[in-house]
Amino acid sequence: QFACARDAAIALALLRQTMGREAEAWEILADLERADVLQSGRESDMTAALRAELQLRSGDVEGASRWADSYPTQVPDQALVWSAQPHMSMVRILVARNQNADAEVALQIVDALHAIARENLGTRFEIEILILRAMALDAMGRDGDAEIALQQAVALSRPGGYIRLYVDHGIRMQRLLGRIAKRGFAPATVRRILAGFPSAPSAAAPEGTERLEAWRPP
Repeated sequence: QFACARDAAIALALLRQTMGREAEAWEILADLERADVLQSGRESDMTAALRAELQLRSGDVEGASRWADSYPTQVPDQALVWSAQPHMSMVRILVARNQNADAEVALQIVDALHAIARENLGTRFEIEILILRAMALDAMGRDGDAEIALQQAVALSRPGGYIRLYVDHGIRMQRLLGRIAKRGFAPATVRRILAGFPSAPSAAAPEGTERLEAWRPP
C-alpha cells in the first residue's frame, strides 16, 4: 500500500510542477521524505529521483546531476512496475547535460529498460522509452537514428493522445518533430503533437539555453 501511495504522490508532484504549481510539488516531495524515514529509516531511491527530476525540470541541471552522478547506471534485471522509476530520471538528466559520453550511457540505460519493459508495461512506456532514445541519439549527433526512433514513437502514438509525453521534453523534442514533419512522416499525428507545444523554437537559440529550456514544462 505504501508503494502505491508513494507512486501516486510522485505522479502528482510532477503534475503540479507541470501546471506551474512549483511550491506544491516541493511540498509533496517533503511529505515523501518524511514518509520514507517513518517507513524505512531512510530516503528511498524513488524520492531521491523525484527531487532530481524536479530540479531538472526547473532548470537546475547541476543540482539534478549531483544525484545522477551518484546513482548506479546498471539497470536491475527485474520487472518494472511503472514508468516513473529512477533510471528514467537518470536518462533525462544525462541527455540534458548534452555531452556525448553522457548520451552514450543514457542510450545503454534506455535499451536495457526497453528490453525489460516489453514484458510488463504498455504502450505509454514504450513511447517514452523511444522518445528518450531519440533524444540520446540526437545528443550524440546520430541524426538519422534519432529520427527513426522518434518515428517509431509517433507511429505508436497514432491511435491515442500521448501528446504530453512529447511536450514535457521541450525544445529539443519540438525540433526533432519538426525534422520528421519536413520529411512528411505521419503528418496528421505530428501536427497534432506539435500543436501541444507552447511556441515555435527559435532557430537562433544558443546551445546552452536549449539545454536548460528543453526540460522545463510549458
